[in-house]
Amino acid sequence: MGDFILQFDKIHALKFKNASGLFLHVLIIFDCLALFCWPYLGRSDVWLFLIFVCITHYAQDWAKIKFTSQSKHGLFFFILDQVLHIAFISMIFLTDLRYMKAPWNESSTFLSSLYSNNVIALYVIGLIAVSYVVHFMILLVKEDYLKMKGMISVFEKRYGFLERIIIFSAVLLGRLWLIAVPVILALRPLLYKTAKGKLNVSSRFASWQEIVLSGAGGILTGLIFCMFI
Repeated sequence: MGDFILQFDKIHALKFKNASGLFLHVLIIFDCLALFCWPYLGRSDVWLFLIFVCITHYAQDWAKIKFTSQSKHGLFFFILDQVLHIAFISMIFLTDLRYMKAPWNESSTFLSSLYSNNVIALYVIGLIAVSYVVHFMILLVKEDYLKMKGMISVFEKRYGFLERIIIFSAVLLGRLWLIAVPVILALRPLLYKTAKGKLNVSSRFASWQEIVLSGAGGILTGLIFCMFI
């Protein structure tokens, strides 16, 4: 959430200007980590691990800005960056923190029961992945391999988010819900044909590349998360 949802355009631009912008980004990351670790904030080792994650995140982003911002292999470095972020967070399993129990029992509050629900947590992670992460991967695939450069409109971005979230959810639900996948993909060219003037979108919105990339992103993300949910 801190790396995508709360990394607004202004914060992203500040990261490339000076160290204070990068520090602000990492501070938001730290706040998100602390918020979602609220049941365990009484432990000093939890705070130490959160600081470790933020230091490695800062170092990673600094290296990415300094050494890869002009690279022609944006997709590779984006995937590598995400893998390393996950790897550093996953180092929690090398510590005694892996033995912490979920803060839920029969007398716990409703909020605690939600917090301890693995399915809800994984679904939220999946929503962020299929919307924001896949969005950036699609942009980089088009730039690196399809030579389709240029920004997309806010409407196109949000439509892609919603399109992939529906496809992702349909794949998780399975069976008859899978009928929604071709239906939602068919809506894109239909919407462009009937309302392109009002929406002010380019013809690429309904191109086969956009449909295939967005559809594949939603389906593949759903299949990956089916292994865990």
